[in-house]
Formats: sequence, structure tokens, C-alpha cells
Amino acid sequence: MGIRLNEEITGNVVVVVPPFSCAWLQGEGLTLPRPSKGCVIFDAKGDNDVTIIFKREPGSSREQYLDVNYTVIFGSHQNTKICIDKNGRTCHLSPSVSSASVQPSTFDRYWVDLNGGAITVGKGDPYSSPHERWEDVNPNNDLLYVGLASWNTQVFYRNIEVKDCLDFRNQQQTQANMERAWHNPAPPLSWFCARPEFADTVFVLNSEPAHPENSVPAHRTVLATSCALFDACVQTSTVTKEIRLDCVERNTLLLFLKLCYSSEPVAIPGSQAEPLYRLAQQFGAEGMRQELARAFAGHEARSSAVLKRVGGSQGLSAARGSAAGSLSDVTLRVEGELIPAQRVVLSLASLPFFKLFTCGMRECRTHEVTLHDTTPAAVRGMLSFLNGYHAQEGAPAWDADVEHDDVEQLLELLLLADRFDIFELSEHCCERLVANLALWCAPAVLTLAHQLAQGPWQRRLLLEAVAYVAQHFEEVAVESQEHFCALPRDCLEAVLRHPALQVSRPEALLQALWLWLTCHQAAQGGRYLVQASDDEEDAHVTETNDIMETSCDESATADSRAAMADGDAVVPRRGDQELEGARVPTECQGMWVRAGLDWALLEEVLLQVQFLLLSADELRSLSMHPLTATCPTLRAVIERLCAARGVAHTQSAHHGSGISTEVAFFERE
Repeated sequence: MGIRLNEEITGNVVVVVPPFSCAWLQGEGLTLPRPSKGCVIFDAKGDNDVTIIFKREPGSSREQYLDVNYTVIFGSHQNTKICIDKNGRTCHLSPSVSSASVQPSTFDRYWVDLNGGAITVGKGDPYSSPHERWEDVNPNNDLLYVGLASWNTQVFYRNIEVKDCLDFRNQQQTQANMERAWHNPAPPLSWFCARPEFADTVFVLNSEPAHPENSVPAHRTVLATSCALFDACVQTSTVTKEIRLDCVERNTLLLFLKLCYSSEPVAIPGSQAEPLYRLAQQFGAEGMRQELARAFAGHEARSSAVLKRVGGSQGLSAARGSAAGSLSDVTLRVEGELIPAQRVVLSLASLPFFKLFTCGMRECRTHEVTLHDTTPAAVRGMLSFLNGYHAQEGAPAWDADVEHDDVEQLLELLLLADRFDIFELSEHCCERLVANLALWCAPAVLTLAHQLAQGPWQRRLLLEAVAYVAQHFEEVAVESQEHFCALPRDCLEAVLRHPALQVSRPEALLQALWLWLTCHQAAQGGRYLVQASDDEEDAHVTETNDIMETSCDESATADSRAAMADGDAVVPRRGDQELEGARVPTECQGMWVRAGLDWALLEEVLLQVQFLLLSADELRSLSMHPLTATCPTLRAVIERLCAARGVAHTQSAHHGSGISTEVAFFERE
């Protein structure tokens, strides 16, 4: 039975939970304040697996509970991850983060918040530390009791508090705002008003440009957006375009520029209304002129009025038709192609571009930037988006039957947006990719989302891609075999652990995993395969760099795809010859673990495929798969299945340097 804690356990009292045990909190103030709602805060130390269990009734010594419960484990998976289980099944597994580890010698502060089906966990202060969150769409209700558990080593607990659940709504909104600000910290448009940075036009007052007070810098890209007659007023006699204004005060001009640049309301003194109206009429700022007329109509003696910005609806939608080339002040060189752009437009969207143009580097003088590791199409797409030609402004819409080139361009755009911290473009690409996930592209999208900086939209794309691959596991492994084999280990584990994983036949699951392992092994240079010797007990790890060098070549891939489509097992090929038995690793578990995967995960997933519905012939086919024949753990699963089905089997031993995978099955009479 588990340990019952009825005595006072607050303060510095240390609760020592032995291995494979659970101490259940009972008594006033030690159960959840409301059913399935409460927060447990505590200090803990240990080697691994600091575990909190929520149940309806106190349980016994810790096993993997299969009844109604939630289990939260800090330091799971060899002290690298945070694991959340529901009713004995893993539902959420965090990436390797600092808050997931447990210290063996010092106490750290941990907390677990249960709010219905929302479980939020973290390390340190709940309102300031990073946290993991998982939400159960079908939550367990009526959970009241809290258990402090351990796994294979003892765990020490102290300073245990059980409180009402925490309110993370304000924190989540603040975090979202911080993420948006972090991703797009570039200066606002109002920052450029009357500043010399990137200025390509100068207003000269009273025909005296020599005096600094009589010269006001401006940007044609901005003014051409809201002033229809602006270009006609520009003098073309000098490199820096000059606009001479007689009988215009500096304050009037600055108010005019603020209305063109600033998104904030601008206070207009009554004394400036008439000269500002004339200036707006001179430059064709029709929106500004109408706003001034409306604000001061019938109020000639009005002291002031507040006007909002009256520029174009999309702000810097300056590259309209042929105007893109005439307004450009920088050239982007991509794969030898020259693409005109505007420094203001790039700087408004991207802090890296802003720093590039203002830090005094060579690009500031030459007005030419060379971009590597991208394509001209991706750069043109980025500029088109930044200039206002996105979905609302006539961009080509991506339909459900999207073409390959379009999704590939979206992936390139997403990489470019992540590289230059263009938050809006990243959000746009993630939305489009989520809407157009398909069998042929889902693994590539998943891999890219896993690699990118994890902002809110990238995280959503990652979760959606994991769910899609899990729901269409067999089809994805066939239709997008190359990208499936390139999936990172963490992505494959996330797919296999996803509750929506759907596999119709265990043979298909084994084949997909075997294909991933062989391709992963080839990518690692064929190292660390376990090869059999004359005596099975003397099996040793050898480096076989030449075993699977070509297992993922085009012919093998084509054969594998065809076999997977037919439901047949596939033996990796080398050129046109099948690999001999000695070439197949004798311990696929070693290969699996060397790839960094959790071996227990395979058994868990296989059991989800409803093996008990298999016929004897299907069991025979399954048992003869290389992954089954070379792995003791998987053989143990097959043995249990055979016992449950009344099927006896024997397996031949290894002979010499070769490996025999022949298995004989006999139906019980």
C-alpha cells in the first residue's frame, strides 16, 4: 500500500518516497480545494522522475495507473523531459528544457496546476518562470487526492502546499505580446519622420538650404503613398530630390509629415489649419484635406482638432506597378539576379535589415545586399508581401489542391521570414501551410517547423503537422518517403506518441520504422550496428561504415515504396543485390537507442494497433519482419500475443556469422 501522510508536512519537514512508492496527501488543506482544480507547489530533489499523481481516491504504491488519473513527471526519459500521462497513457512530452531536469543534491521549486483539463507545470515561480501546458479535451473530473511518487530511485519532497488553481490568462496575453514584440522589434514608421536615415528627398524652406533649420529630410516611399501629386513636385536637378517651399513654416511642414508618418492621432492647432490645408492640396493629399475640412468646418475660431493618420490603407503599399523600380534605393542580389527594394520598407518589418542599413557596413555605402541560401522567387515574394500585396490585396490564393511549387515557395518564405525576424510574414506562411497540409509535404513542413524559432505561429504549425502525420501515418510514409526518412528523432517520437496516431496494420508501422532506421543509419555513416558472432552472448558493437551506404538510393526507395503500398516487408537493398543476412543488425534495439529513440515507445505504439485482432497468418508475417526477428523486446511482445491467441512458436538460433530470422508457428490443437 502507499504511504499516507496525515501529519503536518509543511515547513522543512522532508518526505522521503522510496523507489516505486507513492505518498498520498490526506487531511485538511492537503487535498485539492475543488474537484480537478488546484495547484501543488513543492520543493524536490532526486536523480529523476519527480512525480505528481491526481486521483479520485488514494492509491497504492506507484505503478502505472490505468484508472482515472493524471500523472506529471519531472525528469522523465533519463532526466531530460516533462511527461504528462492520462490514465496510464502519455499525452504530452515536452522537449528537452531546463525546467525538465531534476537535481540530485539540491532542492528546486516545482509546481503543477490542474484546472479542469488544463495542466500547467513549471519550475520556480509560477508567474515568472517558463512553463509547459497541455489541455485535455475530454478531462478527468472529480480528482481530489494528490500523490507524491517516485520511480526507480528515491525522491525527497518538502515545503508542500496545495492551493487553488492559478490564473494564467493575463500572463498568457502578456507572453503573446512579448513574443510579438520580440519577433518584430523594428522601429515604427513614425521614427523615420524628419530623420535623415534612408532619406531620399529634402524639403527646402524659404529657398535657403544652407541653414539646417530650413532643410527637412523625407522619404519618397512614404510620401508617394498618401500624396498623389508628390512626384510632380519633386525637382529632378539633383541626386537628392529637393522640394522648395516658399512661405511655409517649419512647424506646418512637421505637422504635415507627422500626419503622413505617424499612426497615432496628431493634435492640430487652429492657427495651422489653413496653411496645412493648402499644403495638403498642393501635394494631392486628398484624405488629409478632407479630414481638415471636416474638423474645422464652421469652426474657424476652433483652438485645435485631433486628426489621425490619413495615409494609404496599407501604409507602405508603395510598389505599385512600375513605381517599384523608381522608388527603390537598394538592390538585393540573389543568385546573380538584381531585385530593387526600399530600405524603409525592409527596415520597418525587420530589425536585422534595419541594423544592416544603419551600422556603417559596406551595404550602407554601396546600397547593394547579397543574400545567400535563398531564391529570387522567395525574395520577390517577401517584398510583395511587405509592400501590401498579401492575401487581402490581390495575392494569389492557395487552394486546397495547391501545387508543389507553391508550398515549396511558402517553406522558403518561412525560412526567410525566420532568418530576418519578419513576424507578419512568418504568421502568414504558417497560416497557409496549416491550411494546405498534404501527404506529400507534411513531413517537410514538420521538419522545418521543428527547426524554426518557436514563436506562437511556429508552435501551432508544429502541433498541426505532428497531428496530420499521426493521422495519416501510413500514407505519409509512402507518399513522402524521402521527407519521412529525414524526420528528426524528436519529431518521430512526437508523432508516435500522439493520441491521434492511426495505423491499420502493424506491418505497415514496422516497415515505416524500419525504413526510418535504415535511412537514419545510412545518414550517420553506418556506425554502431550490432553484429552477431558465433556465440550470441559474445555479440559486440562494430563500426560498419559500408553496410547501408546506399540503402536509401533511388532504386531502393522506389522498391520500398512499392512494397509498402502492397503491404509486404522490405529488406534494405544495396544496389541491385539484397543484403545478406549478416548485413542485417542483430540487435535493432541497439540501433534504435543509438538513434536516440525511447525503445519502450515502440512497444507502446504497437500495442495500440490492436494486435489481438490479427490472424495467425498476419502474426507469421509480422514475426518474420527484420525488426521483429532482431529485437528481443519486440519478440517478447509477439510471444505474449501468441499466448493470448493460442499460437505456439519457436525461433531458430543464430548460425555462424549469418542470422536466421525463420520462425515456425504451430496452431494449438
